[in-house]
Amino acid sequence: MKKANTYLFPLGARLVLGNGLFSISGRMHGAVSTFQMEKPSISLSYSVKYKGVIGQGLDCEDLIVEASNDQKWVDGKVMTETINKIDYLINNYDDIVLKIKDNLGKCKDEVINMIDQIYREIGE
Repeated sequence: MKKANTYLFPLGARLVLGNGLFSISGRMHGAVSTFQMEKPSISLSYSVKYKGVIGQGLDCEDLIVEASNDQKWVDGKVMTETINKIDYLINNYDDIVLKIKDNLGKCKDEVINMIDQIYREIGE
């Protein structure tokens, strides 16, 4: 593990995240950047956005740790769940990466279709 001692712009951060095996993030942008680089991210969720974007959109609910409850931090449950997710991720890494690649492709297709639909509606 290396600690970055300088400020990274978003593209630089994405390159760092994408060149690791996986990330653990409590920030949506960090998790999404990792997924966009076709790598898994264990997400420490503090809102329902994680279930929507990562759980449903990328079908990676199995990589979400519910972390919004302060007591779960105090009791060590967030740490335990995160360690369990790391074990799960390592043991299923290749399958998870394939699923991410497949789901990213589907998400990109969906976005392109939405943009095409908007263009058609505006153009008429």
